[in-house]
Amino acid sequence: LLAPMAGITDAPFRALAWRFGAGYVVGEMVSSREALWHTPKSRLRRRRVDGIEPFAVQIAGADPGDVAESAVRHAEDGAQVIDINFGCPVKKVCNKAAGSALLKEPDLVLAIVRSRLQNHSGGWLLDGFPRNVAQADALASLLEELGQQIELVVLMELDDGVLVQRLLSRGRADDNEEVIRHRLEVYREQTEPLIAYYRERGLIAPVEAAGTVEAIAERIAALLG
Repeated sequence: LLAPMAGITDAPFRALAWRFGAGYVVGEMVSSREALWHTPKSRLRRRRVDGIEPFAVQIAGADPGDVAESAVRHAEDGAQVIDINFGCPVKKVCNKAAGSALLKEPDLVLAIVRSRLQNHSGGWLLDGFPRNVAQADALASLLEELGQQIELVVLMELDDGVLVQRLLSRGRADDNEEVIRHRLEVYREQTEPLIAYYRERGLIAPVEAAGTVEAIAERIAALLG
């Protein structure tokens, strides 16, 4: 897996990562602002590399309409996976367009989800949202209003010790054990209650998240049918 990283995961790097065995690659994050769609930087960031599928892009923005329209443009441009960046709950950035800023405004996140799903008839995936029970309740109300529903909640299970070592191996400057342990504390307090929430609704599907990326992907694919 090659995650999006500004200034790093450009088309040549994605092609190289794919050549050396990455099974899923995502391009650099692209602004959702229409005014920036045709800039040289935006064109390079969303450039498709022949032979790599799925064609995955990541977009970010703070305006629900901009984000929804950007998702449509990317789909028309051939994107097969469109990742809307909602960021990490542990503060790392304060930029308005950054994911962690969006997560402070759950109503804005819901507005983005609404804008994207209200005229959407295909499948969709939410990763990293909702983060707590209150957000799950708000999402349930929105989906009921839109006549849509959650079909499955994939719970990826992994021992904390293995998870910490896996994150440390990424070599990122902001990934040290203290920070990772704090993220786990935030998860236990805010997000873990969602397991019981969705289990009560018969939606939880656990997946063992140990092993290779390929093995884990196969387990998830088997659940999704």
